[in-house]
Amino acid sequence: MKTCLLWIALVLGFLLGLTLLVWVQSRNSFVKSFQRAAKAALHSSEKIVAISAVTDFEWDTVSVFGPYTPVEKINAQLGFDWPEVEKTQIYSSDTFYLLVFVRNQKVVKYFKVPRAIGEFQDLEVGNTFPRGGDLFEVALASSDTTSNRMRFTPKRTAQQGLHQNPPTP
Repeated sequence: MKTCLLWIALVLGFLLGLTLLVWVQSRNSFVKSFQRAAKAALHSSEKIVAISAVTDFEWDTVSVFGPYTPVEKINAQLGFDWPEVEKTQIYSSDTFYLLVFVRNQKVVKYFKVPRAIGEFQDLEVGNTFPRGGDLFEVALASSDTTSNRMRFTPKRTAQQGLHQNPPTP
């Protein structure tokens, strides 16, 4: 009986570990895909990266939150309480930007983009972007040729309100 329980525990532990590994890899996959697309954009004539080009799931808007963004501000901007926001630890970290993808008033995915990859700029004008309006100009963050860090600036368009923050309730 103990041997049977031990085998069940081992199999369940293995399956849980495998599930966790796949989940972590899918999160890293987005960040790596975004980084690859941004590097490719650096060498193109337009120097533009679209977040939607590297996502394989449905979403309506993406919000980009900078380091130390308070939980209350994130929830207010999203327009609903997101229970998992505290788990991201964005409110106490300066090492990443938090990209939050929303569909039908629900967070469908979120990713931590390390600042070592790059900095998002000009977010004070607005940091929520609709799918299709998620274009960012890409440039090197400094003229230092040994640095690979990039700068991501929202591509401004003639369409009013394209990346305005939604009104807070």
